[in-house]
Amino acid sequence: MVVALNRHFTSPRTVRDELPPANVEAEAAILGALLMDSNSELLDKTELPPELQMANPWERIKEFRLIPEVFSLPHFQILFEEMSEMNKAGIPTDFLSVSNHLAQKGLLDKAGGQSQLIRLLDTTISSVNIDEYCKLILDKYQRRKIISSTYELQAMAYDPLATFEEMEAKRAEINSYVLMKGVRRGLDLTILDKEMEAIGDEDSIERDLRLKNMAKRWGFGGLREMKDIHARWVLTKMLKPKSFGLREYYQHCQNIKTDWIFPGWIPRGSLVCLYGTGGVGKTRMTHSMTYSLISGEPWGDYEVDGAKRVLVVQADQGDRENHQMLDIQGFYGLSDEQQDRYRVIQNWSTGRLSYLKQEILEHKPDVVVLDSYTTVNIDTTTDENSMRYATPLIHWKRLAQECGCAFIVLHHANKGGGMRGTTAIHNTVDEVWQLAHRTERPNGEVVLSIEKSRSRGPAQYLLKYDPDSWRWNIEGEIEGNDVLGLSDLSKAIKSWLDQAGKKHEIDEIQHAVGGSINTIRKELGWLLKSGLISAERGLFRRKVYFTHLADRSDPIDPTDPEVIQPSGSVKTPSV
Repeated sequence: MVVALNRHFTSPRTVRDELPPANVEAEAAILGALLMDSNSELLDKTELPPELQMANPWERIKEFRLIPEVFSLPHFQILFEEMSEMNKAGIPTDFLSVSNHLAQKGLLDKAGGQSQLIRLLDTTISSVNIDEYCKLILDKYQRRKIISSTYELQAMAYDPLATFEEMEAKRAEINSYVLMKGVRRGLDLTILDKEMEAIGDEDSIERDLRLKNMAKRWGFGGLREMKDIHARWVLTKMLKPKSFGLREYYQHCQNIKTDWIFPGWIPRGSLVCLYGTGGVGKTRMTHSMTYSLISGEPWGDYEVDGAKRVLVVQADQGDRENHQMLDIQGFYGLSDEQQDRYRVIQNWSTGRLSYLKQEILEHKPDVVVLDSYTTVNIDTTTDENSMRYATPLIHWKRLAQECGCAFIVLHHANKGGGMRGTTAIHNTVDEVWQLAHRTERPNGEVVLSIEKSRSRGPAQYLLKYDPDSWRWNIEGEIEGNDVLGLSDLSKAIKSWLDQAGKKHEIDEIQHAVGGSINTIRKELGWLLKSGLISAERGLFRRKVYFTHLADRSDPIDPTDPEVIQPSGSVKTPSV
């Protein structure tokens, strides 16, 4: 049976010995016509119909929404991209203007040099057929995208780690290139992004109708297809590829540090997902942390670096329950200044992103709490096990980075205790926290587990519930059967590093706070793992320690690009 199967099975890895579809002559004709400025005498308009004789070639290709990738040759892509920028800025795209523009940006050689520009002009007789040339190169571009996406799908099928959800998404992408008129005509996704953001959100039904009309106008097969393409574009824009040499990468990263909103817990620009079973205490735990953020009071051993502003989107529990919780937890007893740092939004759903963005821009919160992911997704018809269900997270992550805040998204656990819905949720967010009862029978104790983090090491913390204040108080980190809080020595080390505001070697720390070198080393390792301090190589390759308050201009060893920032995937470095 195996022999028979192998006899009829053709490996999809076989690559045809042909060049990718392209029409270089049509591409050159388009660029040549654009080099003939609309006012140039070189442009032969006598063969055009009367209504097109005075048309600027840029106006004639506008409806096709060309993008640089439509051109098959790299130097043609550079040339079209730069000429498009010039046209948008109102600069003529004649030979001399383009040549000077490219030279000033150091791109003339990459675009083929002046000889290439001359060849384009010499081989272009007229722009009369520029419309047909656009159709030709868009057809070839669409075919190239289908070919490359198909090979990517085949590679995913061979990859045992690739999920069927990922393969389904890639299949849908291929299908969109086959069917979507928008790709055939070219697609300026920057314009699409602005149009989607400008869609009003005063009524979800009206918004959906406007989006459907927009999808039809842009030539998409439907609203879902438009949203999928837009979401992928947003993610691609956020994760634009860029390569570095080692020294370049060191220069790029040397001043980057984790900007903590709540040291050890919430990094600025991050997306946190807190999940747990219903009734475990997610909302009250989050508000216990929120109380510390707006009041400036510590949460257990963890101090807040100055009071913060918090915006809460409350969709999971009603006004009565929320009002009662805020009252008992002491929010209404705070000062007017502290109360002004807290703001709550009602009746919000994921379709109203522009409203949320406006609230963030107006009130400038440090933390945005969304309670809960299931409830704010009430407008969606997407199955929660589909990758598309995680699409809103991409937009929130982008919003957090643009506005300099962090999002905490509350989510539910499934029957098995894991995160409910598609695994794409876990993969998209930066931090994953789980809240679970410590024992099978609730006893007022829960375990907060840091399952995934890009800013610190994983850990488990014991929280105890105070029935009088309805708050969850952090008792310490769970180590085996022990619950350990910050030791006095750890507190002294962190406090001294905060006040010093510089980077210090281990012997300097020992001299300042006392204790043996081995004890100091142990405490520094624990502080590193918790994200409360950071470390990197200093002068003469000696490790230096600092907190987020340190002066980043403090000198470090330029010959050693090693920078140590603990994360969930890296063990705590030895000291």
